[in-house]
Amino acid sequence: MMTLAEHMTERIGVSIPDPIMDGRWHSGRGKGLDKVSYVCHHLPKGTLCRYRHWQQGDTCFEWREWDDGCGEYLPADEYQQRKAEAEARATEAERRAAAGYADLLEVLNQLILEADGWNNFYPTEHPYLKQKRIVAMQGLRPCGRYVLPHTPGHYIDSNSIVIPISDDNHNLIGVQQITPRRSKIIRGRAAGGHLWIGGGLTTGEVKGRIYIAEGWATGCSLHMRTEPGSRGVRCWQPAVSRPDDQGAPSRRGTDICG
Repeated sequence: MMTLAEHMTERIGVSIPDPIMDGRWHSGRGKGLDKVSYVCHHLPKGTLCRYRHWQQGDTCFEWREWDDGCGEYLPADEYQQRKAEAEARATEAERRAAAGYADLLEVLNQLILEADGWNNFYPTEHPYLKQKRIVAMQGLRPCGRYVLPHTPGHYIDSNSIVIPISDDNHNLIGVQQITPRRSKIIRGRAAGGHLWIGGGLTTGEVKGRIYIAEGWATGCSLHMRTEPGSRGVRCWQPAVSRPDDQGAPSRRGTDICG
């Protein structure tokens, strides 16, 4: 019988060690594994796992523990034991993930505290700024090299642009790193996060109007090319924007810019 690890290695070239089996989608942790998403279920017949690799588009592979067997149901006591063990592993994995996220935020907050603004430098000093022809509004330049915890080989150094991502209460939830090769990497979380760019809550052109930009560079371009300097907001997930009275824009009185 082919194991899950063998099945994954044969089809996508890597395997997830000790996958979490709680019926929810997860991403692998570590270099190379973070490109793999998977979901595993404990079923009365055995374990079912679906997985995919981002380089293979929408292709999703499926491994079923009972494929090489007779297809009979597991004994009830064995099924319950497996389920309990899986739940315990999932709980421990969530605890480790929460601790790792807290450690990462500590490093990112220290980076932001010590960083310079990229808009204090000429745009030609970074290939991405030169390509987009923008001033790096709210973009930060790290003062040195910051090694990221729990991800061997990952770091952010002074050659990168760092863009803070905040929640509706202005708490840091992650950053976007743009490397000299113009690669964009999310460190931490982005879902539901945003970055304000500009002055007040209105553009000055139309009262009460703001712009929601598809990307950070778009937000910078909007601010540079509108008078008297619009307030753009870079939303990583605009669909979760809150009403006006909760600190983020509603769709009323906004322009969505790509």
